[in-house]
Amino acid sequence: MMRKPTAVLLSFIITTAITGTCLCELPDPWENADLGAPLPGSASETSGVFTIIADGSDIWDGGDNGHYVYQYLEGDGEIQARCLGFTGGTSTNGWRKAGVMIREDLTNSMSRHTFMAITPDNGMAWQGREFTNEVGGSCFNESGAGYSWPAWVRITRVGNTFAGYYSQDGATWTQQGTARTIAMATSAYIGLAVSSHDGANMTEVKFDHITVTGTGNRAPRVDAGQNRVLILPNNDTLTLDGTVTDDGLGNPDGYLFWHWSYISGPGTVAFAPDAFAEDPQVTFSHDPGSYVFELFGSDGDKFNTDRVTVILNEAILGDLNADNRVDLADLDILWGEWLDSPGERADLTGDTVVNLADYSQLAGNWLFRGPSLVINEVLAGNSSIEPPDPQ
Repeated sequence: MMRKPTAVLLSFIITTAITGTCLCELPDPWENADLGAPLPGSASETSGVFTIIADGSDIWDGGDNGHYVYQYLEGDGEIQARCLGFTGGTSTNGWRKAGVMIREDLTNSMSRHTFMAITPDNGMAWQGREFTNEVGGSCFNESGAGYSWPAWVRITRVGNTFAGYYSQDGATWTQQGTARTIAMATSAYIGLAVSSHDGANMTEVKFDHITVTGTGNRAPRVDAGQNRVLILPNNDTLTLDGTVTDDGLGNPDGYLFWHWSYISGPGTVAFAPDAFAEDPQVTFSHDPGSYVFELFGSDGDKFNTDRVTVILNEAILGDLNADNRVDLADLDILWGEWLDSPGERADLTGDTVVNLADYSQLAGNWLFRGPSLVINEVLAGNSSIEPPDPQ
C-alpha cells in the first residue's frame, strides 16, 4: 500500500540516528550497492550494528571497487560512525578500507567523492577524487594518523568544502589532512564504504553509532512491484501493487501524489476505479504480449518513477489447472472427469464428453512448458534500485 499524504511537518534539518531491533534488511532510508565491478557485496543491520561484507581492488585512482551503504543527501550535511573493526573475511591487505563517504554518482566508478577511511596498517586516511573520470593528480590521500579500536570517523560538507575527522570517543575530533574544495553536485549520496583492497577476497566490517545530518528534501521512493504473468482467457485482470513513500518534505511539506500510466503493450487496458487509486485493478483486452506500466510519485518538489511488466500468455491446450504446463496434475483432472458429459474442464474437443479424443489432445502437449514459466523464474523479480533524484 502507498503511504497517503500526511500533515506531519518535519524539520528542514533531517537527523537519522540508527538504533532498533534485528532487521533482515537495511532500515529506511538506507540502501546499498556495489561500487565498480567487485565480487558482490552485502549489508545488514542488527540492533543498530551495520555489517558490511565487501570485495574490491581499491577505492582510489583508476576506479572505485567496493560496497556502499548510502542514503540521499541534498546540499550540506555530515555523517559520523564508530567502526568496530575488520571482523571477518579472507583479505589480509594492509590497505583494506572502511569508513564514511560522500559521493556524487553510484554508477560511475570514477565519480567525485570524499572518503574518511580507516586502514589496518596505514592509519587514518583522508582520500577522494576531485574530478570525475580523472586519475593521478585528481585523487588525494593524506594518511598515517594512528588509532585504536573502536575508532570514529566523520565527514562534513558545507557548500563545496569537505573535511574529514577521526576520534577515539566520538566527542573529541581531530581533522585528518586539509579540507578540500570539490565541485560536487548538490544532490549526492552519503554513507558507509568498504573495500577489501583485494580483487579475490572479501572483508567484513562492523559499524554502529551512525548519525547522518542533511538539509533539504529528497525525492519519494517509488516501487511499482513485481513483474507478473497472466494466462488467457480465464485470467485477464490483476491488481497493481506499488508503494510510494517520502520523507515528509516537499511543496508543501507532507504532500504526496501518485499516478499509474500505461506505457506500452499490444492491447488496451482499463483502470478501476482509476489510475489515481492506491492499488488499481487493471483489466486487459485479450491480446497476448508484454504490457508495461509506470508508477509516478511526487512530493510537489521532486519525483521518481518505477516500471512493472505484465506478460499475457495464451493457455496451453491440456493445461487444465492453468499452471502453464501439461503434466500429471492435468491428467488427474482428466481422469476425474472421464466419460463425464458434459466435462467441467477436460472436454478439450468440445464434443460435450470427456473421452479418448480429449486424452489425445492432452497427450499432444505432454510436459510442454509455456513461456510464462521462464518469465516467472527469471524476470518476475523487479529488483531495480531507486534512481537518483531526476530534478
